[in-house]
Amino acid sequence: MSEISSAQTLQNPSLTLYAFHLRTDISKGAEQVASKASQLWEQLMELGNTLKIPKLQSLHQKLICYQSARYQPSVEDQLAPGQQNLLSNREDSLNFQLAAQINHGELEFNGSLVPFRIHDTYAIDLTLSSPNPIPLNQLHQLNPQNLLLPPHIQASLGQTLLLYAEVDSLRKEDRAIADACVAQLFHQRTTPEFLAEGKLLGSSIFEYDTLTTDPTQQRHMLVWLNHENLASEVDEVSGTLLYILLCRHKILYAYDQSRWCDRQAKQIYSKLDQEFVQKFTQVAQAPDHLRQFQIWLREDLPPMAFEYARQLRDLSDHLTTIQTNLENYQSQMAKLARLPGNDLIFLQQFSDLAQNKFLRQIQVDREYLVPGQAIFQQLIETIRGLAELEQTESDRRLERTIQVVGVGLGVGAIFGSSSAFIDRPWKPPFSPNTTIHPFVSSLLVSLLAALMAALFTWLLTKPKRGKKF
Repeated sequence: MSEISSAQTLQNPSLTLYAFHLRTDISKGAEQVASKASQLWEQLMELGNTLKIPKLQSLHQKLICYQSARYQPSVEDQLAPGQQNLLSNREDSLNFQLAAQINHGELEFNGSLVPFRIHDTYAIDLTLSSPNPIPLNQLHQLNPQNLLLPPHIQASLGQTLLLYAEVDSLRKEDRAIADACVAQLFHQRTTPEFLAEGKLLGSSIFEYDTLTTDPTQQRHMLVWLNHENLASEVDEVSGTLLYILLCRHKILYAYDQSRWCDRQAKQIYSKLDQEFVQKFTQVAQAPDHLRQFQIWLREDLPPMAFEYARQLRDLSDHLTTIQTNLENYQSQMAKLARLPGNDLIFLQQFSDLAQNKFLRQIQVDREYLVPGQAIFQQLIETIRGLAELEQTESDRRLERTIQVVGVGLGVGAIFGSSSAFIDRPWKPPFSPNTTIHPFVSSLLVSLLAALMAALFTWLLTKPKRGKKF
């Protein structure tokens, strides 16, 4: 910490945690509640237990989505669509106090919680503020026990910390002060990197991040330093900023999920190529190829093809999610830009990142993976075609055999019945001294006639060249 920063005092400091948690799981169907939808509220109650804040400890008594201390999300159906406050007492916020011990006494903090449902997402605005100036080296007291950071607040979509403070230093020192604030609030934790700076209502605002899309690892923070009293104007932008951050975290979450889908699909694609496409010719030439192909068709290929299609569908859903939230993000950013004294380059950079990297990457992934569906289909159809062809050939051979045997037996039977009139022994010309019994003569004539008829039928039914089945 620089000499200037160590001597700095922050006036009217407040630290706001914006956390966003998935309430609805569209993969289960429209308006189906996610399996861990209530986790955000449970963690806030645990935070209340740790910090001994009664109003947070009994949060379930204040939310409309709890009935008799049980989570009942269906009660929210009575709310109008859009952004809704979930406090059951119709108050704007849940207010409380918090005391922090320091070396030379005690700091008193004011706290407030505003719980929201915004479409398919739960969101919170949890703010700790001090009515008295705070030395910069005591700023970490606003983040008691680092409980406002992951993994303590496990918001599924991620979170952002916003520090607002008034300073009486030179404006050129704002960056050094902001860096020192971040170091204090992430004391002995993964400190996010500086990304960008801008102006909000004419005051400096700085953005820091750990540059990860995984919500459980995100350390995203904004430091807003003011040289004048902006208390009234802050309320004017807070709602818009909340919505912008919601869109930001939804985009990051969707992109992070898309990376998982891409990895899963590519593993299936690789397995398809190595274990099936490359081995197809080898298996086709094996004596038991029909049995092996039947295993492929019954047990291997259909489940793989289904899972591959599911990953591609999810990849498309994540692409749509990013596109939709990027449009909303840009719309809210344009709304904020209309206010005087704003330079929103720190917000524009994320918009460019989502547009040029996230969307483009998923589109490239889809272009690579979509042909795999055609390979699945072609392989399955080819195996079925070969199986049907061999079955047809087998049936044709069986039919021909039946014809040959049937004709031979029929002709043999006719000759056998005709030769029954032979009543004298027969002497073969090659052995005059030998006599053959009439019965044996009849049997030999019948057998010879059957063989000749069978041979004639076999030649007659022999497939012509070029039409072998």
